[in-house]
Amino acid sequence: MRAFGRIEKNPALVVPERTLDVIIPVHGIPRGYDWDEVGKDLLEWLVVNHRGAPKEGCAQYAVPVGSKARNGPLPLTITLKSVSLPTMVGNCHIARGKMPEDLGVVVEKALKTKTPKLVRTVADKRILLLELDQIALGESQVYRELVRLAPQFADVAKVDEIWQANTSILASEGWVYFELMDGRGLVELLSFANGVLRARRDDRPLLGPPWREF
Repeated sequence: MRAFGRIEKNPALVVPERTLDVIIPVHGIPRGYDWDEVGKDLLEWLVVNHRGAPKEGCAQYAVPVGSKARNGPLPLTITLKSVSLPTMVGNCHIARGKMPEDLGVVVEKALKTKTPKLVRTVADKRILLLELDQIALGESQVYRELVRLAPQFADVAKVDEIWQANTSILASEGWVYFELMDGRGLVELLSFANGVLRARRDDRPLLGPPWREF
């Protein structure tokens, strides 16, 4: 926050109906670079380029920062993650991010422990709910791991829907995003603040019939 706090909720980076997450790599600024100058350079780049980020999803960029440093400019690799939220005013957040090396292990453990209990439960509809608590992970990355591992767990085919509870953004302020995923991508999104529904996005009419991949 000392280097990049000026980015958080900066009005120059806010687009109506869009959530923009600026993800900075852990240990992204090596010795020899002034943090304040790096933060200024990144903000200047974002002001010019943030509208070029994907309307939906993630993209990486190598941003030249620290041009005044003795070591020369630093190519800082950042990720911009955009989510469309109709009727919302729009916002911009920053976060430190690093892809967990054990993502496959974590997803496999969730399938092994959650799915058998879920399918044994008498219900009209069975929903597998997973928590996404690291901002560096995109919704599709966890889902792709599920698809990859599903053949090892026959019970997954008996699950009707897979949702993710995204608690990685503004958890301290009580925000959580519930996201329904299938082979079409993000299907439905519900945004809650302190238990109150703030926005709902349902793409079913646009996406067509459900697409199961397992």
